[in-house]
Amino acid sequence: MDFKQSLEELSEKIIQRKEFIINEEATKQSLIIPFIKILGYDVYNPLEVQPEFTSDFGFKKGEKVDYAIKKENKPIIFIEAKFVNEEITRHSAQLCRYFNATPEVKFSILTNGIQYKLFTDLDQDNIMDEEAFYSFDLSNLTTTDYEVIWQLSKEQFNKDELVNYSQELVYMTNINNTLKDLFKNPSDDFIRFLIKDIKNQRVTYALIERFRPIVKK
Repeated sequence: MDFKQSLEELSEKIIQRKEFIINEEATKQSLIIPFIKILGYDVYNPLEVQPEFTSDFGFKKGEKVDYAIKKENKPIIFIEAKFVNEEITRHSAQLCRYFNATPEVKFSILTNGIQYKLFTDLDQDNIMDEEAFYSFDLSNLTTTDYEVIWQLSKEQFNKDELVNYSQELVYMTNINNTLKDLFKNPSDDFIRFLIKDIKNQRVTYALIERFRPIVKK
């Protein structure tokens, strides 16, 4: 079974399993560990996937992140797991502490087994960004989701390339959002830009207003 098929199969199992998952530990066993296995990491080898990885921060000792994915016995990705029915957004500060305390880690994942948020340090080195550079829903994957998840796999993972890729994702997301807003509420300048080459006449206010509903549509 190839990578995409494995993800599709896990996505289908979410619907079957969710109502029977009663706590965080069950979420890990039923949804998160299978996801890590699909990425190609050996979940039974602590040299590759170490549960309860210690990541002390300042005076706070004994801080443990749920999983550290490792390469050459050094952590490369942190995963913080939450109960499948829990809203994960409010837990990013906890993951941020682990991330900031471990400079060699450039990527972290916050998940409840269905919702995944991916973080890095684009704004400031070794300080986890407040906003995820990418988010996806494992129960409803898009073509782009498959591409992003593949970048996290053991076979594909390259720290420097993934940093650049994550920056591109942020740029693309911002551009897409801007374009969506422009088409939903097109400014006069935007409409003028779109129609200046298709109408061999002076672009007047009346012409702009004529095209406004067309641009929205």
